[in-house]
Amino acid sequence: MMETSTSSPRKTRRSDGPIATPLECFRQGKDSVSMRNALAELAMRLVDADDREELRKADGVTALVDHLARILEEQATLGYAWSTSEVFGATKEYEVHDSLQFTLVALCHASIDSDISAEMHELGTIETVFQTLSVLPEQLNDYVPFALEGLRNLCGSGCECTKLPTDLVQSIWEILLSDKGSLYWRELAAEVLTNVTAVDSSRVSAIPERLSAALSLFLRAATDPDTINFGIALSDLLCNLCCDQAYCLLLICELDTRRPPGHFRHSGVVYLAELTEKTRDDALKQSMEALVHNLSWSDPAGKRSIQKLALSSFMNTFALEPGVSS
Repeated sequence: MMETSTSSPRKTRRSDGPIATPLECFRQGKDSVSMRNALAELAMRLVDADDREELRKADGVTALVDHLARILEEQATLGYAWSTSEVFGATKEYEVHDSLQFTLVALCHASIDSDISAEMHELGTIETVFQTLSVLPEQLNDYVPFALEGLRNLCGSGCECTKLPTDLVQSIWEILLSDKGSLYWRELAAEVLTNVTAVDSSRVSAIPERLSAALSLFLRAATDPDTINFGIALSDLLCNLCCDQAYCLLLICELDTRRPPGHFRHSGVVYLAELTEKTRDDALKQSMEALVHNLSWSDPAGKRSIQKLALSSFMNTFALEPGVSS
């Protein structure tokens, strides 16, 4: 997890009761502490598929989405945003930040469920999360991944790409191709585009300049042990782009221009296949094999499509923290 320096050090204990309990506490919103703790518990419990189903049955999806929309509208009216909130019942800045963080993580975890994701699409959640991402101040940059992770899950197979915000894809490409953000931001941007491409490649706006830049990034990342995950994300994106015949031809032509000395007798795809064989990381190698397959396979029906769904990186906190005795 990437915390801001103002995050509260307090920990929230998970309840063993029905998820309706923290959901009701969240809905009542008696004070900032109870709401923060309820949001934290919801975020943690929605890792579990049974709890996600219970949330859906209790109409908790609407409650979470509406809550984010309300906080977004409220903050837009404030002179100094994200420092106080009546919606969160919070008067201290760290309380606002914590509650925003837990709301984004809860939405990310809930959206893994296909039925919940479909409900979120009807509620315009992609637009709301994207707006949140667009207005986050620099001091909340640590929360950018939580918004991107939610967008990644929401742009999965159940997404109606015709309803995507018009500037979402443009903004995601900018994050991917810019060297100003963190490497993890760029990895997530690639995963968002991977999912959009899997649903409808015509919506991804992969103009030749973007394809060329993405391929260059991939060839660098795939050969650097420190950027393996970024290489996988880019490989998966290129793999899905190759399901589109026009993009596939463009990538083949681009690969032909990237052949190093000693490989000019063969096509760029052959060079990539050789590079794949030399790859030592199993996950990256598997992804690159799918990419080579799609570049080599002429029948679109035989090409492989990849979808990216995952929990929030917020959960890494608990994987890295030492055990705490209670």
